[in-house]
Amino acid sequence: SSGRPSEKGLYLDGLGAYDFLANQKHIPPDRIIPFGRSLGASVAIEISMRREVKSLILESAFTSTKGMAKTLFPFMLLSPLLPAHYNNLEKITQVNVPKLFVHGEDDEIVSFSMGQKLYQAAQSPKYFFPIKGAGHNDTYLVGGNIYFETLATFVRDSSI
Repeated sequence: SSGRPSEKGLYLDGLGAYDFLANQKHIPPDRIIPFGRSLGASVAIEISMRREVKSLILESAFTSTKGMAKTLFPFMLLSPLLPAHYNNLEKITQVNVPKLFVHGEDDEIVSFSMGQKLYQAAQSPKYFFPIKGAGHNDTYLVGGNIYFETLATFVRDSSI
């Protein structure tokens, strides 16, 4: 492909994937559940804001790039200078479908408190699934069967 990666381009790619499923594969909205992990959470939130979906699953999601800068570089005065790209904290308030938030309590990249902030900002219905002992990239390993059972139950029981 050509061009430069951008926040807008990432969102357009996600919306394009949704439109392909809905328009080309004729998958109804009540069978589409965006699942976004880390940076992908931003795309899943954007899709859920702009298209009809059954529900939304976010794993290891961050509040914004500004929030990440503040967390990763607490002693540097960078965050006031940064725009709040990927502003998940603001956007999650606009999502009206059931939401499942999954976060490792020992996440070394996106702090557990960011996942909690997103959850607190979200409208109901919403569910928070903390995984004790899990970091950023091992939630499914540490969570084991409970991880997969929780996702399966949410997918089965959530509705528009």
